[in-house]
Amino acid sequence: MKLLTLKVVSLTLLLIFLTACGNTRQPAPSDGEVDIASGQQAQSGSKRAWSGGFKAWNGGFKAWNGGTSSVDSSGAVLVENAAIWNKLRLIVAHQELAKKLGKDVVVAVIDTGVDHRHPIFVNRLTPRNTWYDFVSRDTNPQEVNGAAYGHGTVVASIVLQVAPNAKIMPLRVLNGNGSGNVAHVAAAIDWAANRGAKVIQLSLGTEAASPEIEAAVDRAARRGIYVVASAGNSNANPTYPAYTAMLEEPAPTPTSNMAVGVGSVTINDVKSSFSNFVPEEGPIEDGLEMVSFGEDVYGAVPGSRIAAWDGTSMAAPMVAGALALAIAEGVEAISPGTLALEVVESSLDIEADTVVNGVAVEFEQRLDIAEFLCSALNLSDAQCEQAVIDANDDDDDDDEEED
Repeated sequence: MKLLTLKVVSLTLLLIFLTACGNTRQPAPSDGEVDIASGQQAQSGSKRAWSGGFKAWNGGFKAWNGGTSSVDSSGAVLVENAAIWNKLRLIVAHQELAKKLGKDVVVAVIDTGVDHRHPIFVNRLTPRNTWYDFVSRDTNPQEVNGAAYGHGTVVASIVLQVAPNAKIMPLRVLNGNGSGNVAHVAAAIDWAANRGAKVIQLSLGTEAASPEIEAAVDRAARRGIYVVASAGNSNANPTYPAYTAMLEEPAPTPTSNMAVGVGSVTINDVKSSFSNFVPEEGPIEDGLEMVSFGEDVYGAVPGSRIAAWDGTSMAAPMVAGALALAIAEGVEAISPGTLALEVVESSLDIEADTVVNGVAVEFEQRLDIAEFLCSALNLSDAQCEQAVIDANDDDDDDDEEED
């Protein structure tokens, strides 16, 4: 097996520990899909570790207060992210375009696990027999202490802020320090595909393509399952499988049609300093297939708290949540396998051009949830405009009631 670096792609936890190759406990068989008997640990070919740490808003945490905001009354949407949700037009989506709020759509979060005791996850997790911890070989994918502590919890909570009635399938493949075995990631993708996931969220990546992970993503794509992957935070080439998802040459593949790679911009639609990218003259026409907001994003963290994180890891689950909203509205029954392309093609043209180390970079396509849903639901311009008007009227009524 080729040795690759597998690292959580969040600026908030850039501390990656490289472990020596050796025998690790093998996870229980996952329907025989993946042979993980080698037990090899992911390593960096260059022996290079990133340094950095956890970034919390104003240097600390806030207590969980139910998360209720003007967006809805689900208790999942944090008012601290109001500026982000306003720019993504999430209010329009929740109030007019996707009133099911992603109901019962299963989103597998393959990560460091989740703190399933956090209040945000009450009635929002899949049945326990669908959970798995590929690191500890048990059915309790709980976060463990380390530099990456809380990463999976915040990623899952961002999905739920966009799609509050979705169901999270927690699968742990990374240790507490954010490193893991590429075979575990591949096995988790197959596990999720076999247990009802409609969307798979990967806020992780490798510097070089992993044949195991790429093959697992392709298998999921061929079964009509969407995969969202973060692009990474090295201000360099995107990590895999996000990079593969962006490529359409020499011809579109199941992966490029069903998967989305996501980079990060600031609240002002400027490239985040850390976000990976593709040069304007590179193999991807628009520099990055898709971007969303990845700075100062509040999410749930272990201990019934919330905190703000930075990273493409935070931008990607917004796209996963948007896909869940559309799936719950029955779009897949009408036009199966089109949403990944739809979410890209309907995105906002932001023209976020910049230069990195003398190389021109072009970020054109930023997530717009309302526009995506209008397109996916095949609404006319007039219908979409009316939805915006109705949502604004509802907001004005709520403000009057508060006064």
